[in-house]
Amino acid sequence: MTIESSIRSCLTLLIEKLDKDNLPKIDADPIQLIKDLMEENRLNSTDLANILQVNKSTVSRILNYQKGLSKQSIRNLSSHFCIAQEALNMPYKLKEMEKSA
Repeated sequence: MTIESSIRSCLTLLIEKLDKDNLPKIDADPIQLIKDLMEENRLNSTDLANILQVNKSTVSRILNYQKGLSKQSIRNLSSHFCIAQEALNMPYKLKEMEKSA
């Protein structure tokens, strides 16, 4: 093992430990996380629609657990709020759509 690879390994371990010890744990499901971020940043559904590049109807369906997040939506949210995509790519249950008569 070269000195450079040893230093790289040590730095990697230190960074991983710092991240583990100092980054907040995200236990909320992705939709609750989005709602919390909207509240913290004083955003409404129109703002979120602009961030996601979708219409307000789609935002409503997402926030009401009727539509899952697309890969592009996850990328857009991650970039806008500077959060890891993994926080938004966690599983959550969708509600079944009510059938109209």
